[in-house]
Amino acid sequence: MTVPEFTAAALIDAWRFDAVTVLAVVVVGGGYAVVARARPLHDRVFFTSGCALWLWVGCGFPGVFGGQLFWARALGVVVSLTVIPLLLAAGRPVTAIASGRGGRRLLLRAAGTRGVRVATSPQVTSIVFLGVPWLLYLTPWYRAVLESAAVDALTGLLLVAVGSLYYYARLQIDPVPVRRHAGVSLLITVGESLGDGVLGVVLWQGPMLAAAYYQGLHRDWGPSPRTDQTIGAGVLWILGDVLSLPLLLLLMRRMRDDDRDHRTTEPDEPWFLTDPRFADRFR
Repeated sequence: MTVPEFTAAALIDAWRFDAVTVLAVVVVGGGYAVVARARPLHDRVFFTSGCALWLWVGCGFPGVFGGQLFWARALGVVVSLTVIPLLLAAGRPVTAIASGRGGRRLLLRAAGTRGVRVATSPQVTSIVFLGVPWLLYLTPWYRAVLESAAVDALTGLLLVAVGSLYYYARLQIDPVPVRRHAGVSLLITVGESLGDGVLGVVLWQGPMLAAAYYQGLHRDWGPSPRTDQTIGAGVLWILGDVLSLPLLLLLMRRMRDDDRDHRTTEPDEPWFLTDPRFADRFR
């Protein structure tokens, strides 16, 4: 496909047909529409917005220019790993599935398995969520994404899947196998934002990634490959931190609610002294 020269209008006007993205959005969005007909309007708006943004990343500007501009692909990575999954999780898809009798039995059976409990634990979700971007950019994986349409498509699906698991376990607005106090998630999220910043610094100060690939494009428009990577590093670092703010706000609200729900002693006594999940440790 011939890629036009980048202009500001391309952020909205640039489109292509990406079969994998379209199929994924149709399957996920269509399945949600079937099970969520009785869900509140705001749940459906959140989930639909996530699907629309998913379609834009794969078929819009990040998909069209991702093979030409480092920063365009970085934008797609950040949105796929954070914004899209956050919107999908805010639509409470697990609750929608559980509203049906068959879905409730299936989820109860899954929640009791060790594999699901481990996969949704803070340790696993944090390691995978933080590790995927590092592996993508600091291993041959990134070059493979640039050179193979199949690897590119599978990587896009993986980013959304990893982010969705992460936000499902972090927000806990859907039924989860093990419910944890929001303060734990809040502390982990703050630490994870620092990890994103370190990756941005590494890409900013480090060597060129896929230098031969970008030089072989002979692109006579836009920033130089070195400046392009610097901009992309800023996108991963700054935009990633900015987009984590909604999660932090939601977690702070949940922490307030958890404190109120778990406070069974005097109002000025810390909740964790009587919470059975933490009391033994602090004693």
